[in-house]
Amino acid sequence: MKNYKLWMLSLVLVGLMSGCYKEDDIQTTKGDVLIDVKEGDDEVDQYIYRFYQANGSVIMYEFSELDYRWNMSSVVKNVTMVLQEDKAVLKNGLALMEKVFFNVYDQDFQKNYFPLKILMAKSIEKMEWGIPTPQAVLTGLSYIAIGNIAPGVESLSRDEIRDIREKVNAEFWLSYLVKGGFIHVPESFYEVSKQYYQEYLDRLPENEGVEEVDVKKYGFWKKDDYASWAVLAPDRDLDFKDFMGVITTTPYDELKPILDKYGKLKDKYTILANTFKEKYHIDITLFGNR
Repeated sequence: MKNYKLWMLSLVLVGLMSGCYKEDDIQTTKGDVLIDVKEGDDEVDQYIYRFYQANGSVIMYEFSELDYRWNMSSVVKNVTMVLQEDKAVLKNGLALMEKVFFNVYDQDFQKNYFPLKILMAKSIEKMEWGIPTPQAVLTGLSYIAIGNIAPGVESLSRDEIRDIREKVNAEFWLSYLVKGGFIHVPESFYEVSKQYYQEYLDRLPENEGVEEVDVKKYGFWKKDDYASWAVLAPDRDLDFKDFMGVITTTPYDELKPILDKYGKLKDKYTILANTFKEKYHIDITLFGNR
């Protein structure tokens, strides 16, 4: 995986990588890639230097559209990111990123599975149905971008931090790790609830007259909010995404009683836990405890 990071740097950036340092501070070459990240004079740059030394990922707060719009054979035009330039805000932003992302994973995981670039943005907007829509997190070929690094980030409530943590890690697992081909989700996970994907659960015969349909009975943590007027089951991607969002935010002691109550949820959790442990040496039971 380390070799992947180096290969991706030479292929994606081709000597054009911009970052949170001056041009002379980050050096890239084609082939055998050399990244020279300087320690810097303030707490933010020193943190970024130590982080890179520990796992090989570069946290960036100064970047160009090239860093998030260029996607190998195409240009992503529907995304806009605004830079955060205030070092005090960036310092608080790093503290938030520890809580919602970095501290969820041990150093081995960070070395092997974190993307090459971790972008800190004041705001992220993506065009959806022609409307600029704020995003808490976005991933690309070689990066994850975390938004809302803005004044007041240090004053977020516990629930707000938990919500950001869930969104960040759910997106990271589905869009970067799985869609990027680094992690394979076994088909047996999807088979458990396959018959219900995109079904209106409130219209099933057994739920006639039921005021509040419990989606957990069908192996889902949440319904698909696309249909706010009904209880629509998620599709495959949203199913896995919701699972990882819950797993990375909820301590196992809190999860266990729920899993014991709902057989389908427990089956799917067990499949993920066993597969990831055996195939990738990743223990997902620890994520929510950190």
